[in-house]
Amino acid sequence: MNKSHLRLATRASPLALVQANAIKQQLITNHPELTITLIPMTTQGDQHQNTSLQDLGGKSLFVKTLQDAILREEADFAVHCIKDMSVFPCDGLTLSAISERAPANDVLISSSFRSLGELPKNAIIGTASPRRHCQIKAFRPDCTVTLCRGNINTRLNQLHTNQYDAIILAHAGLLRLGITQPHIIPLPLESFIPAIGQGALGMECRTQDTQTQKYLSSLHHPNTAVCVNTERFINTQLNGDCHTPIGIHAALDNNTLHIHAMIGDINSNIRLQTSQSGPQDNATQLAETVSKTLIDLGALDLIHKHRQNNQKG
Repeated sequence: MNKSHLRLATRASPLALVQANAIKQQLITNHPELTITLIPMTTQGDQHQNTSLQDLGGKSLFVKTLQDAILREEADFAVHCIKDMSVFPCDGLTLSAISERAPANDVLISSSFRSLGELPKNAIIGTASPRRHCQIKAFRPDCTVTLCRGNINTRLNQLHTNQYDAIILAHAGLLRLGITQPHIIPLPLESFIPAIGQGALGMECRTQDTQTQKYLSSLHHPNTAVCVNTERFINTQLNGDCHTPIGIHAALDNNTLHIHAMIGDINSNIRLQTSQSGPQDNATQLAETVSKTLIDLGALDLIHKHRQNNQKG
């Protein structure tokens, strides 16, 4: 059957709708015969804004509702932030395309201060991410890190009503929403290593739906896919989850792949970190070296400790 109409499942948040509409327009540009209808959905992760994602069950809650809709054939594909996706595939679904990545770095946003070092002693920094919590504490152990959830505008409003001295967000979301602030300070990728897949969007559809896969393949960006798949592969070796402060970033410079990775512990301020660079053709070998180095440094013990602490909680 020649399918010329697609149903696109998306979260209903402002950022998700902007991202979904951008993908829709790119697909229609590439395939003028297509019509696409957006199906906005409120996911479990969106429904409980005052609870940490770790307590709710992890970032995959932003994805599962959309996946279920595709599996029930209520939608043909979904657009996800790859950082929200499990590194293990969902049965019956395929990650058909990874589009070109936006900047992957985090940014510090403050109403009054222009750097992390400039924040006053015992400053309050808002984030919902254990990874960011861990990295903040590595550079500013005096700061208090508190839960800050909600969509981007909600978090910015909390900052501007003086609930925090600063917040940390992903740069990509701000750029996609066209948000500019007086004090948006990019944080260096080498020391504030981002979440796996941060800045990249993935398109997921049914494994058997080869026609939708063919449409989506026109959005696939091979260099981004090499980097994102390297990051995801490393985490499959570590079996990290949303409870683990883990950051992995891979980037291509000509044909050289640069990888930075860290795992931390919020309670003890332990932070394990490693970097590797080498030819793109050796991506798997480089990823295995990164994984082995972190494991030798004690990464699996940290991950096990986080799981135990979460089960007790």
